[in-house]
Amino acid sequence: MVAQPDVILKNDIARAITLVALEKERDGVKSLSQHNPKKACKILYLFSHGVSQSMMSRRYGLHHDTVKNTLKEYANQTTRWRKLGAEINSRLFLELCFIEEEIVGK
Repeated sequence: MVAQPDVILKNDIARAITLVALEKERDGVKSLSQHNPKKACKILYLFSHGVSQSMMSRRYGLHHDTVKNTLKEYANQTTRWRKLGAEINSRLFLELCFIEEEIVGK
């Protein structure tokens, strides 16, 4: 099922946000990870599932600069998260195809 990679992805993002927030606090630098970790998590989670920066701005009401800066801040991890997001999306697609085949078969 899809749950395992999704749980891994969410936990990995949450762990990274916590680490960055602690680092920024130590350095005395303002960061979305400190002030609004849920928003940072939403941006990183959406990005991992292939949602573009423009789409995040339009559909989810996130400021484009906020999205851009958050993605830059986590640039080292986003490749791994994109791979997990792609795996989740492909599994969901396969499950939908299987359901569609069952419906058509009946």
